Amino acid sequence: MATFKTIVDRISTSIKSTTKDDRVPKRYILNVFQSKLEYLLTQKLKDKSLFREDGLYTLVECLELKNIDTYSCDIVEFKSCNSLMKSKKKLPKIINSRFGAAIKSVTNVDYTINYTPTTPNAYRNSKLREEKIDRQTYYLQNGYPILPDSNTERINLEILTLEPYLISQVSECNSDKCKSYWDYEVPTSDKLTEIAIQETLKELLVGKQIPEDANPNLNPNEK
Repeated sequence: MATFKTIVDRISTSIKSTTKDDRVPKRYILNVFQSKLEYLLTQKLKDKSLFREDGLYTLVECLELKNIDTYSCDIVEFKSCNSLMKSKKKLPKIINSRFGAAIKSVTNVDYTINYTPTTPNAYRNSKLREEKIDRQTYYLQNGYPILPDSNTERINLEILTLEPYLISQVSECNSDKCKSYWDYEVPTSDKLTEIAIQETLKELLVGKQIPEDANPNLNPNEK
């Protein structure tokens, strides 16, 4: 896999060789590239062909959860939970499709418990059934995983995200906290990367006005 820096440098070099314009902000190039790649991934999720691509999901280890008061929970269906755990930090943006957030797996840290996705309505219906359901579930609310009827304090997740550089900020086990986001590999296949690069070049070379980068050294999520 190529790094964000490698890809942006390649696009920047192509623009310069075509237009002789060296004023295109790299931050802007990165934002356009990520939007193109996100669209491609969403389409792949939609037509269920993403399984053909390798190395797409990123592991988030040791995401810490906290116990929250079920009575003060803003999800009515979860007020009947025996206990309720919610992540302390918000996950990086996860690619979505009509099937929901692209989360491959959610487990406890020693991988002895697998959590399956649920919704408030599905949880309520399961509570109404006379037959006891033993499976553990999770619900994603605005980027925060919630575990109903659980006391698990840390979980691991495999997610589809184009912001792997933010994982070090939410993981308690990540050792790359000082690593520049430019040095992270783009979590996608070479095939999709190449398509996204070409689509980015098409957009940037049609004569649109490219904004000046007033803060070239900032993290992409700080602008």
